[in-house]
Formats: sequence, structure tokens, C-alpha cells
Amino acid sequence: MTSLNIQEDRLDFPRLFENTAKRYVFLLTDGMSIDRQRTLDAATELRKYVTKILAIGIGTEVSHNELLGVASPGDERAPEYVFSVHNFNALYTVIQQLVALTCDECFWNTSSDVTFLLDMRSGISDLDFSQAVDALTYVLTETLDKSYNVTVRLALVSYDDESVQIHRNLTDTATTDTLVRYIQMLTVTRSCDTGSSGSCGTSNINTLDKALQKIEQGIFSESKDEARQTIILFTNGDHVPIVPEPTLARLKVSGRLVLVVGVGEQFEVGSFQGLVSDPAYVFVSRSGEQYNTLDVIATEIFYSSCELSNNF
Repeated sequence: MTSLNIQEDRLDFPRLFENTAKRYVFLLTDGMSIDRQRTLDAATELRKYVTKILAIGIGTEVSHNELLGVASPGDERAPEYVFSVHNFNALYTVIQQLVALTCDECFWNTSSDVTFLLDMRSGISDLDFSQAVDALTYVLTETLDKSYNVTVRLALVSYDDESVQIHRNLTDTATTDTLVRYIQMLTVTRSCDTGSSGSCGTSNINTLDKALQKIEQGIFSESKDEARQTIILFTNGDHVPIVPEPTLARLKVSGRLVLVVGVGEQFEVGSFQGLVSDPAYVFVSRSGEQYNTLDVIATEIFYSSCELSNNF
């Protein structure tokens, strides 16, 4: 994405936008800008004259952080006006949502069922697991614990070397604060003798497939037909996920959204792109970095459907 080369001596904004119609700018990009600060400054100036700027990142080379700086800030209709798709054809999947976000004649009727899937294998270091917990806490407290016209139900599942554990079902009614406190108390059980402070052992990574199947057959069996179902995996990615093709095919055919949040310095985005619904749905949360790149996740969870209030 080259810089948004908007200069007032070339574009007369007041004159260009002098009519009273609502004005929306859709920015589509498959990369990052050459001059990031110039891009952000131009977007700030443009926002003075338009109703909304919606930023759509296409592919795996986009900077979610930059798009958050360009797009209009979230409001009661959407937590963020940033969207991710893996190619231009996939834009059709967000058209309905974009129409809803720009529609004044809508009754909002949306629900989302979200399952957090936490990697607790003995091969994950204490530092990486702590980062995963912090990233999960951020998503819960800074994005999901907001007031939007969307019903969101949460479940929590973990997998270790040998088994899968359901910590919370969609029908549980405990508060977000209670869930956060519970997550903060979780610890990894080590299956070797190298000590609890480091990584150890070769884990049975097939438990990831078992966890996905349990979510499909158990957790999401409680979903209503209209609910959007989302799985968010938190892992340090020290293994290439072994998920049989039938499981991947079922997830894609069912329309369930799969996202991955990778933590730790060794996480490789490419290893998990085959698991997610969209290659752009692999997020990275490094130690010492801000978590606000995860804000894009909220846009996917707070998926808005719109029923017109009149009979067009």
C-alpha cells in the first residue's frame, strides 16, 4: 500500500464533499504503506470530511495495526472498521456486513458463539503460556466485554499432551470477570522432569484434532442455527498442527470461523495458515508488543446481520 497521497493543494476537501450525502471510503490494500506516518496523517485529515473509513486488508502481508490507525474508530455498530479477507473474491463474504454497517434502517439481530481453545501441552514454556493467557485476557476484557447489539456466548477448551478439557460451556452464565480470574489461575502440567520453568518433552499433538472435534460435536451442539460460530486458538506454534483433512473440510463447509493467535518468539505464521478459515486470520502477539492488533478479532466476532425496518 503506497501512502494515501492526499494533499490539500490538490484536493479541495470542503468543495469535494460539499453536498449533504453520507460519505464512505473503502480502503482495500494487500500490503503496507511506504511511509506509515504520512498515511496515518492523510487518513486523519480525510476522516474530517467523510462519514466512515472502512479498511479491508487482503492477504497475509497487511499490517492490522496500520489499518486500525487508518480506519474510523469503532462505535455502537462495530468495534472496529477493519476487515480481513484472503483474496479479492472473498470480498463477497463481507459485503452483507458492510451494507449493514452503513444502513440507517436496520434492526440488528445477531449472535455469536465463541470457543477459546488454549494450548496447554507440556512443550509450551511458562513464558509462552503466560503470553497466551495475557492475549486471551486482552481479547476478553478489551474487545468482547463491550456493549454492542450482538449476543456473544463464550466457551473455553484446552488441550494438553493426552487429553482435552472443557472448562466452560456456551450455556455457562458466569461473568467475564469470573472467567478472566479462572484463566489467570490455569497452569501447565509438565510430563517430564526438566522443571516447570522451561519447555520439555515431545507432546501428542494429535490432541489438537481431538479438541476441534469436541468443539464441533459438543460445544457447538448448543448453538442456535443463526449464531456465528468461531474458534480462536492460542498457541506458541512449536509444532506443525496435525489436523486430518476431513476435520478441516468439515470446518470450512460448516462456515465456522477459525482464527489463530500465535505467541512466543518462535511462532511461524505459515505453519498455521492451513488450519484457519482465511490466511489473514493468523495473528501474532510477541512479548513486549501492544495487543491492539488483536482488536481486528472483535470485528469478526461482532458480526452484524441487518433486517430492514421497511418493505423495500
